[in-house]
Amino acid sequence: TAKAKASTPAPLRLDATLRGGAGGYALANARARLGRSDAAGEVRWVRGDERNALHAELTSDTLDVADLHPLLVRPDAPSGAASASGGGVAHAAERGASAPRAHSTDIDVQLAARRVRAPGIPEARDASFVASLGDQVLHVTRLAFALGHGRVAASGTVDLAQPLRADGELDVSALPIETLLGESAARHRLTGVLHGHAALRGSGDTVDALLADATGTVSAALAHGTISSLLDAEMGLQGGRIVKSLLRGAEPIALRCAAAVVEVRAGRGTLRTLVVDSERTHTTGAGTIDLAHRTLDVVLTPQAKQPGLF
Repeated sequence: TAKAKASTPAPLRLDATLRGGAGGYALANARARLGRSDAAGEVRWVRGDERNALHAELTSDTLDVADLHPLLVRPDAPSGAASASGGGVAHAAERGASAPRAHSTDIDVQLAARRVRAPGIPEARDASFVASLGDQVLHVTRLAFALGHGRVAASGTVDLAQPLRADGELDVSALPIETLLGESAARHRLTGVLHGHAALRGSGDTVDALLADATGTVSAALAHGTISSLLDAEMGLQGGRIVKSLLRGAEPIALRCAAAVVEVRAGRGTLRTLVVDSERTHTTGAGTIDLAHRTLDVVLTPQAKQPGLF
């Protein structure tokens, strides 16, 4: 065996025990650090009669997406390009698959991380990732993590051949909305438990093209929560209550439920259901969402439950 250490300008540091033979190689007791991210475990490359295999079983205390971004996206990738097709790791696999060689290599990865950090979103905990890549098809068997007291789980498939094709499902369970929205939720006194499901598929050479081709359904429901009396009055177009909330200060009022169901066809979402039911107002809505252009056209119809200006 031999001890291996490597460094790159990233900087990346790797300590591992390298073992090898005619049947393949293994990096045992591996410990790596890239910026603020770390990983430990074992990586094995196995020579096969018809196909080779690369297995990685890793654990991490902290993963920072900002550290990993250069490994996943080529520096010369055009803006808006789909990272799965242009990413450094996927691109290397794609490039290798097209190069002349005796055998292709199948890749499978299992990763468990105690916490994951990414810009603009809350820190995720207890994350797990299980995926495989073979013949230019990426199968994500499981991507799951905790946010606050809630849980998010996803799975999907990405065909890296051009045009890129993808399909996936996402489930959100018992996620506190204030964990997701942060200061915005606090400002609007918005609380509650979010449950949701999304199933989408699409194809295209860029992220914009994928969104423009997206088809599927998205549903979400919020229960056992509160909403600011000011926001509720604004949604209900209740001028007197708006003035009252501005003068006396907004207070939290009961939000019995909020739910939405969106049917997506060719990148255009149609609201099949939109309802917000508070202690004082029942609001329904209808409209469309253009995923490719990130635009929303919705008409809300409020109905006050309590008569009077105030």
